[in-house]
Amino acid sequence: MPELPAQSLAEHHTVLVQDVVQAAHQAMLERDWDALRLMLHPYLHWTAADGSRLRGRTKILDRLQSAAPAAEPVAVELRDGQIYRWQEPPDD
Repeated sequence: MPELPAQSLAEHHTVLVQDVVQAAHQAMLERDWDALRLMLHPYLHWTAADGSRLRGRTKILDRLQSAAPAAEPVAVELRDGQIYRWQEPPDD
């Protein structure tokens, strides 16, 4: 299998992250918790707009279910193809 240039690998990773974030955000807007659960890493780290932090998929799903949908993140990290870190834009 031929190797891709480093730039192509970085672009592929960026597109993958964007696709996962877009799908997760859409699931939040649609309140599709079963689909969202599959996209979130069990040890997810979440930083809310007010700076508070939560850890763990179950706690974050509970928060999301009882609040307005989260904004798209300003920073995100994937691990094993799932969202491992999500940082909401800060409150102004």
